[in-house]
Amino acid sequence: MANRNNAIPNPLNAPEQVLQNPANAPELLHNPPLQLAPDMLIQFQELIRQNAVLFERLRIAENQRDPPSYSDPTRILPSYDGSSVCQEFITEFENSRRLKRISSQWVLSNISHFFSGAAQVWLQSEKRNLAVQLSVALPDYDQIWADTRARCVEFFDTTNRIRTYKAKNKALKFQAGDDPVNYVAEKLSLLRSINNAMTNEDLVENLMGGLTSEYYLHLTGRGIDNPQTFLRVCRCSQCSQFT
Repeated sequence: MANRNNAIPNPLNAPEQVLQNPANAPELLHNPPLQLAPDMLIQFQELIRQNAVLFERLRIAENQRDPPSYSDPTRILPSYDGSSVCQEFITEFENSRRLKRISSQWVLSNISHFFSGAAQVWLQSEKRNLAVQLSVALPDYDQIWADTRARCVEFFDTTNRIRTYKAKNKALKFQAGDDPVNYVAEKLSLLRSINNAMTNEDLVENLMGGLTSEYYLHLTGRGIDNPQTFLRVCRCSQCSQFT
């Protein structure tokens, strides 16, 4: 019987073919050079995948020119404090990063420099998740940075939208001559954008909060427990003398 060990190629040699030409990776994955034992085949395939990924990242890195480690990151790329539209910041940041050919790995290594104020607080909540993603053998820095900025946009743009809705809700008042239907419809639209699960009690409280003191006193004690009742009372003959 032939020595089986002599028939099995050393998997450590296979990645050289991938490094020389990454196009070899699919062929080597599906058609190994010789028949391998199942456990050896798994090792062989994993080495091929890792080296194909590594080659691609090295190719990308050749076109990137990261600043020196001692550079002040905020003098190279913009920073964010959470008070403006996050998507606009991310767009500016990414355009600048690509123009200067800065890698995602460098951004992640210096990420704390680009966030301040409320954005820094948010980043602290992300640190553990980032540490886990970056602890693997071959981190996909581009994907990790893409996921991080997507979560940042989702958090801050939602927060800023709610802040805007709250300001509009506070400013919306029911004045003499206003149509109560329009007032209730606009108020409810804002309130549901702030919190779609708001209770009837909270909705009525906000509707009442938009009334002038005279209207407020007129409607107090009328058993208003939902927006429909609020609208009906506003439109009734008792309320019409104020509109």
